[in-house]
Amino acid sequence: MQFKRLGLSFLIISLISSVLSFTTYDNTPLNFAKWFSIYSLIQIFIHYIIVVCIEIFVGLKLKNLELMQIHELSKVTSVVTCPCYLKHKQTIPLILNTNNSYTCERCSKNINTVITIDTVMKTTDVNSKQIFDTLNDKSNEINDGNMQ
Repeated sequence: MQFKRLGLSFLIISLISSVLSFTTYDNTPLNFAKWFSIYSLIQIFIHYIIVVCIEIFVGLKLKNLELMQIHELSKVTSVVTCPCYLKHKQTIPLILNTNNSYTCERCSKNINTVITIDTVMKTTDVNSKQIFDTLNDKSNEINDGNMQ
């Protein structure tokens, strides 16, 4: 695949250089091979500059994307209830490393938020297939006992 693309690139460069060399060759004392070489080198140089610019652009976009991802990971949203008499619920962004406050959409008061972390016991997952099979076996035993 790489050789096909490389061969195609050289073919395109050669065709463009040949056409430009034929148009320039008539008017100057330099021969065709010199013009062909000059135009080929110019095209390779322009291609190199374009590739470097694209790599820089993509690198900057990637860095910007990484920064946005880090910023988004530091935010969490939460549904909160305003402590006023209206008890309006709204979703607000919580940034974990700053003081968080918001303005209530209903009463327009400025409200601070407090983030607390609690622990809970971790339970094991219920194997519903095993329970269903056990119940099915017991049901079959009961039905077999009633049949006799």
